Amino acid sequence: MKQTAKKISPWKLGALSALCASLIIVFACSEETKDDSLAKSQTQGDIFTAVEMQPDFEGGIDAFNSYLMNEINYPLLARRTGIEGRVDVQFVVEKDGSLTEVKAIKGIGADCDSEAVRVLQNAPRFKPGSQNGKPVRVRMVVPITFKLNEGKTNPDNSTQGIVIIEEVQGRYEKFKVDADYADGEWSGTVYDEEGNGLPGANIVVGGTTTGSTSDLDGKFKVRANESKDLYVSFVGYETVRVKGQ
Repeated sequence: MKQTAKKISPWKLGALSALCASLIIVFACSEETKDDSLAKSQTQGDIFTAVEMQPDFEGGIDAFNSYLMNEINYPLLARRTGIEGRVDVQFVVEKDGSLTEVKAIKGIGADCDSEAVRVLQNAPRFKPGSQNGKPVRVRMVVPITFKLNEGKTNPDNSTQGIVIIEEVQGRYEKFKVDADYADGEWSGTVYDEEGNGLPGANIVVGGTTTGSTSDLDGKFKVRANESKDLYVSFVGYETVRVKGQ
């Protein structure tokens, strides 16, 4: 039996066309949002140690050293108990130049560590570091030495002391990076010189601001084009380059 095709009224045809157009717009917007979210997830929160333009203190490094020497007091407890040595204070210069995550990663106790941290926490803003012309978060370390003046005492019978601000001194140990590329991303593990997972290493995709940091087990993942090299860095270590495919 021959079937007769049903006619679709103009208003139904118009409604169907409008629905299709709406679905296309919604899909396109969702894809754009997805892409934007991916881009933000790749750059937001990343911390670097090696960037094209390092953070800078207002007036330069000499002004920064002067600020620290003027503000840091040699703790009375340390002077009375004969404690001296170096305190390494690590901090992050944020994209707006403020300092966060200030902590002593090497200390001598007797209130010296907390005093150095206190002064860094109250430091004026830096000019932020940048990668490819865009501000990025940068991790830095400043060594601060507390040194006693033997034979010189104060009225309270405590030994006099001075505070010396040193430049960052890298050990430049070598670490190992095992990395593989699959499904649009690099994944791998960063190991220190003793073969242990190295947490907090910075992984940067060459020529971009995209990056990541290794977790507590030294593992990392970062999305990138397979042709892009990876640069893995950590304070005190020689930067390692992982060649793209």
